[in-house]
Amino acid sequence: MDILYDHTNKIFNATLSANIDFQDKVIGYGYTKLYIDPELWYFWAGRPSLPCNVNIYNLASAKAYFMVGQNLEPMAPPPPQLTSLISDYSLNNQRNVEQISIGNGMAVGVSLDIGFDKSIGWDSFEIYGSGSVGAGFDMTMIKYGPNVQCEGSATKGIGLRNWYLQGRLYAWLSLNTGIRGHALGSDFDLSLLSANAAILLEGKLPKPTYVSGYVHLDATVLSFIHVDMDFDFDFGSNCTIING
Repeated sequence: MDILYDHTNKIFNATLSANIDFQDKVIGYGYTKLYIDPELWYFWAGRPSLPCNVNIYNLASAKAYFMVGQNLEPMAPPPPQLTSLISDYSLNNQRNVEQISIGNGMAVGVSLDIGFDKSIGWDSFEIYGSGSVGAGFDMTMIKYGPNVQCEGSATKGIGLRNWYLQGRLYAWLSLNTGIRGHALGSDFDLSLLSANAAILLEGKLPKPTYVSGYVHLDATVLSFIHVDMDFDFDFGSNCTIING
């Protein structure tokens, strides 16, 4: 813990960090920061570039952050396990960097990732399986100034009394199973199922409301049945925020 108060300049700056290590089975890190001066204030419990995190048995991991006040960091990109499956989709900017540095608001993000790699063996063959599954979200609610508006609109103001929510939801799944071993004098590796799926939703609301998304699915069953599908969608009015 580190606490500083500058009486002359009226600056309060406090940080608290903690490390978790339970028999190398549960490992984690977290920190908080509270900063207040006459012109700026914010509270962080983690942030996008350095979230609080915990890893359990190298099987599951979780990350989270919460920020309120000013000086909010821009939203981090989704995990690479997701972006590798939706490479054809252009991610939207979900935080106006200029506005979140001076405006009041809050931001929260949580992600969970579970992975496995197991096999069950007998005398001359084994069944194996590996995969990962994850999900998460990032949300920001900002109180914008009285002069903001959507680009191309003659009406000032957005959202509910200039409070505007922007966010992202996502999930993915990857799976690979098969049988391998030795038979009739040679090695074999028969893939039973290989599949990947991902979904991403991005949105802004309310007044105006806009939602866009992308869905990916690919699968191969017994090495000869193939499925490959990608599509994107959007609806509503996409607001590019500007100062009027």
